[in-house]
Order: sequence, then C-alpha cells, then structure tokens
Amino acid sequence: MTPGGFADGVRDFQNPHPCYVFQWGLGEIITALIEAGLTITALREYPYVNGEWPFAGMRGIDGRRMIPPEGMPAIPLMYGIRAVKLASGGGR
Repeated sequence: MTPGGFADGVRDFQNPHPCYVFQWGLGEIITALIEAGLTITALREYPYVNGEWPFAGMRGIDGRRMIPPEGMPAIPLMYGIRAVKLASGGGR
C-alpha cells in the first residue's frame, strides 16, 4: 500500500528477526483504551482489508482492497478507532 509507488531496494532479503502476531478482540482493545483514561469518539468497521490476505481465495476490489472469498459471509476485516484524552477540567 504505497501510493507513491515502489523503489528498488535490497533483493532476496531474509529477515533474521522473528515476527510476532497478536490477535486481540475488539472488546480487549476498547477496554484497554478506556482503562488508560481515553474517551472513544469514533469506531468504524470495514468489510475489507488493506495489504493482507487473511483467508485463502480473497478477492481484490477497487483501491487494492481485499474482501472475503465467494461463499464466505461478509465480516468486519478492519476497523478504525479514535480516542482522546480529556483534560482534567472536562474540556479537550
């Protein structure tokens, strides 16, 4: 997902560092934000994903987005959260 295009870089690079992937539920993430004293001002879910193929047979749509394979129910694949830290006086 590079709007400016790609530049040639190192070829055949092998990353020696392990990768860790975490799958936290939406409830866990929202709870962590609230417990950190943040106020959630927006939450949006999207039926597509950018730059990932979480399921075999994913289909491409406009904007280089991916949607589930045929026969799979439409599920949220990506979300966005906006949260703010309110000032102690109640204002932003």
